[in-house]
Amino acid sequence: MQKIELLTLNDFTSFQDLILKETGIKLSNTKRTLLQTKILERMKIKKIKTFKEYYHYILKHPDEKAYVINFATTNETYFFREKRHLEFFKKHVALELPKIRLWSAAASVGAEAYTLAMILKELGRQFEIIGTDINHEVIHKARQGVYPITWAKNIPDEYLKKYCLRGKNDYKGWFMIGNAIKKNVKFKVANLLYPQKDLGLFDVIFLKNVLIYFDDKTKKKVVENVLHNLKTDGYLFISLTENIDHLKIDRLHKVDSSVYQLKDN
Repeated sequence: MQKIELLTLNDFTSFQDLILKETGIKLSNTKRTLLQTKILERMKIKKIKTFKEYYHYILKHPDEKAYVINFATTNETYFFREKRHLEFFKKHVALELPKIRLWSAAASVGAEAYTLAMILKELGRQFEIIGTDINHEVIHKARQGVYPITWAKNIPDEYLKKYCLRGKNDYKGWFMIGNAIKKNVKFKVANLLYPQKDLGLFDVIFLKNVLIYFDDKTKKKVVENVLHNLKTDGYLFISLTENIDHLKIDRLHKVDSSVYQLKDN
């Protein structure tokens, strides 16, 4: 029986440093075994014998590097998450603006973007939503808008009936976001470590469940990058479990728990 190579601490550190440089995320040491399993799968496909060889291989092949980054940046998400923020969004943001341009900046597979789209559609607002993520695989899934039926449990029944389609035959056990919602929601790959000048300005930015993976220096850099895309008086939402108050970012004023507004000082 062939002996399975183990990912040494030195090799794991090399991959950690690469992921940190590319994404700003410090991969936890607890992910070492899982990373080993994922990389071994790719090494077998590529007929590469050692982790060092594979590391040097991904440095020369961006598509393969993207695979490693995709693994490192896959995070949990679900529909209608953090309802306190959704209520604030409905009462204090959506009702103030007849037309809204919104950025879901860490979109994952699109559950957040489609949640906000359903809310805005129900309120009769005109809207455009852009969802971005560094992970190519989750952006592909977001564009498809197809999810396991178990994911529908947090979607209100009236929204589910109006804006989603239940799968049949080969798609039994799945549901799809309807075109009435999808037509106003677009997704693209983007790295928040860099300014996104081509996205334009937004009334609202949701930057959720991503800052927790960064150190303070990177957090401030990412927040300042996205604020270049926020209109004056626009709103920034971060996760209820995250905190940026100590970063003391100019012009950003807290208006509710983990909700900020950009003001002229």
